[in-house]
Amino acid sequence: MVVHRASRENNIQMARQARVQRRIDRRVARQKRFQERKMRRDIQWNQPSMIIPYPNVSREMTRQAKVLAQAQKKKGAARQSYLSKKLNRDSRHTVWLLVSTKHQRIFVMRGPYPVYTMYASIGKNYHHVARINQTPVGFAHVTRSGGQFFDPQLNQGTSGWLTYSTKQNRGQIKSVPLSQKGQPLKKGLWHFGSTKLSKKHNHQNNGAIYVSVPDAQWLSQNVKPGTQIIITGYQSDSIAQYWNQF
Repeated sequence: MVVHRASRENNIQMARQARVQRRIDRRVARQKRFQERKMRRDIQWNQPSMIIPYPNVSREMTRQAKVLAQAQKKKGAARQSYLSKKLNRDSRHTVWLLVSTKHQRIFVMRGPYPVYTMYASIGKNYHHVARINQTPVGFAHVTRSGGQFFDPQLNQGTSGWLTYSTKQNRGQIKSVPLSQKGQPLKKGLWHFGSTKLSKKHNHQNNGAIYVSVPDAQWLSQNVKPGTQIIITGYQSDSIAQYWNQF
């Protein structure tokens, strides 16, 4: 009798979770269709990727900063458990970035929902690509951010940048490379935002992820250190596949 009751309650709970997940899936599908309709069709290096305003994420970033500060007071497993609970990517209070190498996009996520999509230029990690030139993939977090600068040694600059760190490597998200006069360098525009890449015609980004100038400025000004990032590999078939990987 007790076993039967427990089994029935478990079935009810599973059915409830399935209904919630179906609602989430439907909303995600609507958001994706809306995002696609609002993407800029003529991809420009000096314009936002979408024709709608950037999302306001200041409240979520302020909350995340407080959570990270509180986590510093904890140690080891207690800290990790606290962060997993407070910065859960399923929560609508958590803002994070999903980077799709296959789709050449960066998705600004609020919980499970995409709220802004950016065209990107991301080198694919084909087997022949040297490790030093590969795009770091997997689970990561933002470590630093900054605004406009020019590197005279490399003879190129950027309008804004983020650095992120995975367990094995570090990477950078920044604007297309700019000259000292603020004009784009040709290599930064090679197939910008396009998914039609091959082993022969791959992005030569040295592991960096390029976005448009306004998109890079927004990221550097609004996405704070500690923000979670997931970078999927070039063989990922869908945006949602990361759920099964991480």
